[in-house]
Amino acid sequence: MMGSNNGGGGGGGGGMTPGMGSPRAGGSDGRHDDEAVLTEFLSSLMDYTPTIPDELVEHYLGRSGFHCPDVRLTRLVAVATQKFISDIASDSLQYANPQSHYFVYSHQCNSFVGVNIS
Repeated sequence: MMGSNNGGGGGGGGGMTPGMGSPRAGGSDGRHDDEAVLTEFLSSLMDYTPTIPDELVEHYLGRSGFHCPDVRLTRLVAVATQKFISDIASDSLQYANPQSHYFVYSHQCNSFVGVNIS
């Protein structure tokens, strides 16, 4: 179910994520590794040119009320959008592959009927 991440307790603090422990708890090594990986990933976005231009992403982010001067974040949104559009196009291509289906008009039903020929 979508909603709060609290485990059902009545407190206001709840929802600690793994690796987010205090430095005294001995769990800071995982957090440091996660931060290093995130920093490396964000710096690699500076070398990558996404298909969707930064100006277009900034325009739509601005229209939604989000303004951020960090180009890395803009490129992260561009890469996520590119992946989303790519997944939709891939699913559409698999669904509407003309070699696996064709449509025949059925006079009995007065409609088109899809026939699988694969």
